Amino acid sequence: TFTQNDVEAGVVVYSHDHSDSLTDKIGLAVYLLPDMTGLRDLKVYETTMNVSITPVNDKKPYLVTKTPSMVVVRGQSKILTKDMLEVADPDTPPKDIRYTMLDSGLQGRLVYATSPSLPISTFSQKDINDGRVMYVHDGATSQTQFYFSVTDGRYQPR
Repeated sequence: TFTQNDVEAGVVVYSHDHSDSLTDKIGLAVYLLPDMTGLRDLKVYETTMNVSITPVNDKKPYLVTKTPSMVVVRGQSKILTKDMLEVADPDTPPKDIRYTMLDSGLQGRLVYATSPSLPISTFSQKDINDGRVMYVHDGATSQTQFYFSVTDGRYQPR
C-alpha cells in the first residue's frame, strides 16, 4: 500500500520481472482512510492500469533447427524453409535476425524467389519463414555446404 504523498514524493516505482513479456497490469484501488471515529476504510475507486513494456535485447540468437540441411535435385531450385534453417531469439523479431553468407562456393546461388537471376548475400529469418529465399543449383555433381553468420543486431557473430 502507498499514499498520495508517496506518489507525489516519487517513491512509488514499478519493477518489471525481466521476462520477455510486453505487457503487464496493475490493480489499483483508492480508499479514504478512516478518521478518528473508528469508521472502516471506504473504497471510492478501483481500476486496472495497463503497462506497456519496451523489450530489451539481452538474449543471444540460437539455432532451432538441430541439423540444418536440404536436398535439391541437380540443376533445380528449392525454397529454404524454417524446417531447414531457423534461428530464433525471444526478444528479436524474425525480420531483425539477419543472415550473411560467409562463402560463395555453393555450386549455385541463393536468391529471392521473386528475382531468381540476382544472387543475394544477406537475408532475414522472416524471409525464410515467408518462403522468399531460394537456392538455385548450378548442375554440379558434388555436395556443397553453406556458411552463414547470424546476428540479432546486438549480438554479433564471432
